[in-house]
Amino acid sequence: MTQRSVTHATFCVERVFDCPPARLWRAFADPAEKVRWACHDQWRMEEMTFAVGGREVAGGRDPGGPFWRFDGTYLDIAEGERFCLAYTMSRDDVRVSASMITWEVFADPAGARLTFTDQGAYLDGHADPAEREAGSGAGLDNLAALLAAEPGAA
Repeated sequence: MTQRSVTHATFCVERVFDCPPARLWRAFADPAEKVRWACHDQWRMEEMTFAVGGREVAGGRDPGGPFWRFDGTYLDIAEGERFCLAYTMSRDDVRVSASMITWEVFADPAGARLTFTDQGAYLDGHADPAEREAGSGAGLDNLAALLAAEPGAA
C-alpha cells in the first residue's frame, strides 16, 4: 500500500519587465504568445482557452525522462489585471501536485510588475516545492528574454 502524504507550500515571485502592462498581459492571454515562452523546450501546448472555465493543457519530456503533464482550468480573469488558474501536474500518469496560481499585473515606473503566487499541495512525496519554484522562475526567465528581444526593448 502506498504511503499517502501531502506537503503544502506557497511561494511568490515578483518580476519587473521593461514593457507596458498591456504587453505583459498579452503574453499570458494570447495562446500564440504564451506558447513562445511558457513551455519547456521539449513540451507542447495541447490546449489553451483563456476564459473563465477554459483550459490550459501542456506536456512533454526531456530525452529519456518522464512525461510531464500540466492540466489547468481558469477560475477567474480580471482583464488586464489578474487571473487565477487551478492546475495539476502529473509525471508518467501519476499526479504529483494540485495547485492554484494567481498572476497579477501592475503598472510600475520601470514598465510592468508581475506578481506570481503559487499555492500548492505536493502529493505523496512525488514533487518538491523548491523545484516547482525554480521551474516557475525559469519560465519567467524565458518570458523576460522574449520581451527583451522585441524591437524597442531596452
